[in-house]
Amino acid sequence: PFAASILALSPAERAAHIEGSVLGVVRDLTGAVPGAVVAETPLKFDDLREPMALELVMRANKQLTIGNFEYDLDRSLVVFRATNIFERELYDGDIISSLVHCAIAELDRIVPLASVLNQTADDLLDDLSIPLLLEREDLLPPVPEYEGEEEEL
Repeated sequence: PFAASILALSPAERAAHIEGSVLGVVRDLTGAVPGAVVAETPLKFDDLREPMALELVMRANKQLTIGNFEYDLDRSLVVFRATNIFERELYDGDIISSLVHCAIAELDRIVPLASVLNQTADDLLDDLSIPLLLEREDLLPPVPEYEGEEEEL
């Protein structure tokens, strides 16, 4: 999907081309520089599904080691944010690239789950288990393979 086409770009091009994403850098008083990748996608939920969508986002956060999900109620957006602290303007392109990969992969993971929630009939919502939904791997997009990538042992 979208992730496969964007990964062919350089890290800087990825950050510039991710639809709805922003690469932000903010300085603090100590001289450390946080670099953040924010990826957003519009997902609307009706009043019946909104509490379940919020549960989906919060339970997905419990599984993460990098970044976090948010749901912007005002703009109906699922947001994924990942941040790293760099030493004084010494940005590591590999780390930024990894944050971009992570943001794309996490949105690719949660969007199909949110779609299942939105497509579930009203009378079946009580039977929909968010923890079990998060375990579904059949909805995940395939992991792209890259030339020259070392095999994992």
